[in-house]
Amino acid sequence: MRLERIFAKGVHKVNVTLVSDKVIARFHKEYLGEKRATDVMSFKLGSSGEIVVSAETAARQAKSFGHTPEEEIFYLIIHGLLHLAGRKDDTEKARTGMERLQDAIFELTWKGI
Repeated sequence: MRLERIFAKGVHKVNVTLVSDKVIARFHKEYLGEKRATDVMSFKLGSSGEIVVSAETAARQAKSFGHTPEEEIFYLIIHGLLHLAGRKDDTEKARTGMERLQDAIFELTWKGI
């Protein structure tokens, strides 16, 4: 798997910010109109990207997925990077494909650390 082919979509710089559920819920409402916290959001701003991860949600999800909180945050960053590269997860088929790709990238990168 060549990661540069997956992520080389015009984004040259990415900032990652960890926030609370309260903060990400505000972003989620403002940008997507949904009144609830979510795990990760990503924003493409020209050749830069911003990934916002709820550390609280990541910690809760980590338990259910058998991850450490750090692993879950890294997994969510991969998810955000895939969105910045133009990947969608708005249908069941797209979501399944994206999860498979996330899993493969996670295994290739995190497990290699």
